[in-house]
Amino acid sequence: MEDEFADVISQYIDARAKPKIEKFEKDAQKKREKTVAPEELALLETDLLEERQKLEERFDPSEWLSDAAKRAIQRQLVTHGSKYTHPDTKGSSLYSTGGDENPDTMSSGSFVSTSSLMNPDIDSVGNAAALDVSSFLQLSHKGKKLIEYIQQGDSSPLKPFAVDESQLNEWMDAFKMVLSGNQPTSHTLSKQIYFPINDGEYHLISPLYPTSFIQAIYGRISQCRFSETAKEARKAKRERKYHDEIVVDYPNTLVQSFGGTKPQNISQLNSKRKGKSILFSCAPPSWQQQQRPPLNVKSVFISHLFGARVWRDIFQLRKFLESKVDKESTIIIRSKREKMVDGIIDHLFQYGAEIQNLKEYAGWSGDSNCKLNAAQKLWLDPYRSDIDENFKHEREKNDWQAEIANQFAFWFNKQIDKSDKLTLSDAEYIQWQSLVESKFKLFKEDLEDFA
Repeated sequence: MEDEFADVISQYIDARAKPKIEKFEKDAQKKREKTVAPEELALLETDLLEERQKLEERFDPSEWLSDAAKRAIQRQLVTHGSKYTHPDTKGSSLYSTGGDENPDTMSSGSFVSTSSLMNPDIDSVGNAAALDVSSFLQLSHKGKKLIEYIQQGDSSPLKPFAVDESQLNEWMDAFKMVLSGNQPTSHTLSKQIYFPINDGEYHLISPLYPTSFIQAIYGRISQCRFSETAKEARKAKRERKYHDEIVVDYPNTLVQSFGGTKPQNISQLNSKRKGKSILFSCAPPSWQQQQRPPLNVKSVFISHLFGARVWRDIFQLRKFLESKVDKESTIIIRSKREKMVDGIIDHLFQYGAEIQNLKEYAGWSGDSNCKLNAAQKLWLDPYRSDIDENFKHEREKNDWQAEIANQFAFWFNKQIDKSDKLTLSDAEYIQWQSLVESKFKLFKEDLEDFA
């Protein structure tokens, strides 16, 4: 196991060295091409060889580990970050996957938290120049990370590279610092809660952002939304085809962004998420009234049925007309008035469509409790035609459409006429009725199937 993890470490350091050496060789070749004199070229080759040796020495495992140990103090591995509150806060972050609690107990507890994660992604904060140290400490082999070995005081993965025991201990002590950080402190830009405990005493609580927990949520939702398997399953659902995978959806989510154009300034995981975190809706469920046939009423144009839908629109229309009483009628005024009327008529068609689509109540207009007039029955109960031939015959005449338009126009004008400032003359009444009826004629052909 010791040698196997050492191989992982060697591969990581080699991968860090490769782009540096490739860049060095490209730059060296450009210098050779610019040098013409043999004597200068010989000196250049000597210098390049020396520089190449120094570069290779930097990435010698023992040298690189010593350098990484010195830079480790610049980074901190965390599960809860402080900079999510404000990028300039100097408050402490925290590494905690459950403290002293039993992981088995916590993972099956009543609350979902960071301690519920069996193998959380660890975040990293600090100087971006030492970001490679964070990545190095999170190297893993057979499900166990290097930082876990260090946390447990097990130096076996690093031992093959150490010159002596003293150097090995220096590495271990330095790398442990990424978990503890400095003395815990809050900051003026951090969230702070003063919680009283006794007279004149309090705890200062500074909530931290659970970045490892958020990463787990983000990863799971992204997998369900954007993985190739999820896309194929969703496509099969749209095409009404079978698929082995279950389509999982997370409705009403919200994207919260951190760090703006520089998400890496917040944390390593925040950069990995491109600054985005996903929030679930905490809103209470909204009550939706179930639509039922209008029984025991003489008209649907009463206050608690269709009237309840448009009372606010009618109120606004009255106010608008009242404000224009003493003003000259212009095309702008007339256009706005017609637009407001169109909106109210659209509500009428929507209400009618909802009642018409109550297929499970087909024939409800023939019930003894239905008090509607004949035109409204023919309008709102189209599925009765499937079981009542006489009703079907009357409905196919389409006479009821004009009658519904007249009933609506009569009711609508009564609503407008409630204003003390508005007086409708015969000419205005005819113009108003013509506007409403012409709107219904536009829907005449589609009224029966409107949905």
